[in-house]
Amino acid sequence: MLRSWAVGLVLLLPSVAGAFSYSEGANGDLSGDRLNPTALVASVGANTLSGSTIGGDLEYVRISLPAGLQLGSLILDSVASTDDVAFIAMQAGTIFTVTPSTATESALLGYAHFGTGPTAGGATPGNDMLDDMCGAAGAIGCTPPLMGSDYTFWIQQNFPIPFAYSFSFVATPVPEPGTCALLGLGVLGLGAMRRISGP
Repeated sequence: MLRSWAVGLVLLLPSVAGAFSYSEGANGDLSGDRLNPTALVASVGANTLSGSTIGGDLEYVRISLPAGLQLGSLILDSVASTDDVAFIAMQAGTIFTVTPSTATESALLGYAHFGTGPTAGGATPGNDMLDDMCGAAGAIGCTPPLMGSDYTFWIQQNFPIPFAYSFSFVATPVPEPGTCALLGLGVLGLGAMRRISGP
């Protein structure tokens, strides 16, 4: 009887797959098609994306969050360029609905410039960019953590200078008070079963 309670508790715990680690150097170029972005599925932890862009090279990536996960932060891990700034924007959903030539702030859930120079604002290596993106002037706006199922990102460098970058999309479990209570009841049940069945 005790064994069935233990099995039941294990089944209640969320399963954790490995976080993605996508590198353009190893996995191929990110999609340049906003209607068919490179699709990546996040897992708990730091999901890393490394790539490079240059003027005219548009990069689109869709991050899917399985049920029970949220996007807690977007850390700029590193940049490498002689230019000091690039651009990232996001929309909720599986595609990017606007072209670069028709995009306005009001069509974006959020956006930010990032890099190493003064025009990058606070979006420099080591910083969480999600708050800055969600609070960008004129954008639709959002409040981290992001709890939807899919977000599509557009990354671009406007100048003919290579710009390498690395991000960590940090996914965390959505807090579920009901699950915590259920696990607590399970632990109490195990204790009761142990008392009933003896030492």
